[in-house]
Amino acid sequence: MMKALRNHWPEYLMEAVGLGLFMVSAGVFTTLFEYPGSPIHRAISSALLRRGFIGFMMGATATGLIYSPWGQQSGAHYNPAVTLSFLRLGRVRRLDALFYIVSQFLGALCGVVLVAALLGDRFRQAPVSYIATLPGPGGRLTAFLAEVLISFCMMATVLIVSSVKAVARYTGMFAGFLVFIYITIEAPMSGMSMNPARTFASAAPTGDWGNVWIYFTAPVLGMLLAVEANRALRGRSIALCAKLHHQNSRRCIHCRLSALALLLVLGVSTLPAQLHPSGVGPIVVVVGDLDRSIEFYTDVLSFRKEFEKNARSDSFDRLVGVFGTNVRVAGLALGEESIELVEFRTPQGRPVPVDSHSDDRWFQHIAIVVRDMEAASSRLRAHKVRQISTAPQILPDWNPNAAGIKAFYFYDPDDHPLELISFPLDKGDARWHQIGPGSRMFLGIDHTAIAVKDTDRSIAFYRDLLGFRIVGESLNYGPEQEQLNHVFGSRVRITSLRAPAGPGIEFLEYVTPQTGRPFPSETKVNDLWSSETTVVAEDLRAAVAELMKRRVTFISSEPAAIAPLGDPTAKGVLIRDPDGHTLLLRSLYP
Repeated sequence: MMKALRNHWPEYLMEAVGLGLFMVSAGVFTTLFEYPGSPIHRAISSALLRRGFIGFMMGATATGLIYSPWGQQSGAHYNPAVTLSFLRLGRVRRLDALFYIVSQFLGALCGVVLVAALLGDRFRQAPVSYIATLPGPGGRLTAFLAEVLISFCMMATVLIVSSVKAVARYTGMFAGFLVFIYITIEAPMSGMSMNPARTFASAAPTGDWGNVWIYFTAPVLGMLLAVEANRALRGRSIALCAKLHHQNSRRCIHCRLSALALLLVLGVSTLPAQLHPSGVGPIVVVVGDLDRSIEFYTDVLSFRKEFEKNARSDSFDRLVGVFGTNVRVAGLALGEESIELVEFRTPQGRPVPVDSHSDDRWFQHIAIVVRDMEAASSRLRAHKVRQISTAPQILPDWNPNAAGIKAFYFYDPDDHPLELISFPLDKGDARWHQIGPGSRMFLGIDHTAIAVKDTDRSIAFYRDLLGFRIVGESLNYGPEQEQLNHVFGSRVRITSLRAPAGPGIEFLEYVTPQTGRPFPSETKVNDLWSSETTVVAEDLRAAVAELMKRRVTFISSEPAAIAPLGDPTAKGVLIRDPDGHTLLLRSLYP
């Protein structure tokens, strides 16, 4: 708690000041137009026209605050219901949400007290009455429903507009326009609060709490309903950030601690077409003993050895960011896919942590498709392969996106996790089903799976930045999932992505438990838990230039020859995704 206060107190203060200024503006303009002794009130006899002027001024105030330097930095929530909505979306940390809400209540109250001190009885007495929000002639039920409706429409508008790149910068203007419309049209029904802190600030000086429950519950309900409606219609990849105005250079405390995520929400979400991947593979696996690993993959899993190379070169040092490398590399193929095993003779990396679990975010496995799960798993047991799953699991029928898939987790000799997988006829690539009685037991590699902290953030990187496409999603839980990954109580959000060729990439986000450890920040490429996924780019030079502009984390100091990995004429760079997983971005042509 103290850390949050110490690091984010400026944003908390900005929220308090912002809502305080809004209340000052509301108090001054309402008094100016509604106090009977005001010359403007006497000059404008139409209540609708007076509300129109007040609404215009308040909409302009809201817009100005959203686009002000402080509004750009805090995100300009100025409303506990807005903050709770972004908390529901996972875009605000719990402590930040708590301090935002406290700040909003305090700021609003200070604003009302200041106006009361400046304007005296003109503000305190009827009809202005501290600009209290009260039900209209239709009564409490009408007021409650009206508050739910306007709050729903406000949050739905914010979520839709802020997630569309072409108009995201105008989110604040849309919000300000709705404030104008609501005050002009809706205010007679409920007083137009849409904000628990705003109602509290007006009720506190008078002690009139009879109707406050309406304005504490209806706005929150309406905005949370908008969140759930947007999720149902558009998925969870909405609202990349909790700011109403993203296109600015002010610091953001909401963007998941990632410079990349920050740049994405600033509206830079896609790269030129030349970065779109033309293929994936091979997967590079760092091993402790190359001969032992070759024997395991060829004898047990039926991979075929295609090449073996030794290398000691400065260019490879620059590629992997490790000085003085002396490596042995073997290329192994299974069906149409391949992997590369790398043994660092010098300097030797660290082994996979002995207490690793499937929810730790350095987890990455290769999914090997098998013709017959029972026969394949029996083969592993005959070779005394150490298993992760208690036994092969069949995913249940209630989960239509995964129903009928059979899977089994196990370890290779260096404790890298691997998966056997078989697909029913209605799932998986068609080639996994074009098999006969004489087919091989092990058919190929369907995908590599990585543990991620936040699926939406990873989608922003792999889909919106690198150009992968989403091909499937599911939420897996229950005893079958627990027995498969050996994580008790696991609920795993799974998202599958693909490039035009090669294995897919699968995200594993553990919704529960959230005890998985982050990717070690000190990881080097020669550490045995550091696998690499190769992504082929048509124009490496342009891709690197664009990635550097977007502050993606680079391991390589510059594009370098990737030999002895793959094509000796190709060049590439190593980069990290938002969770720390390594990608080898390599050229399609020499």
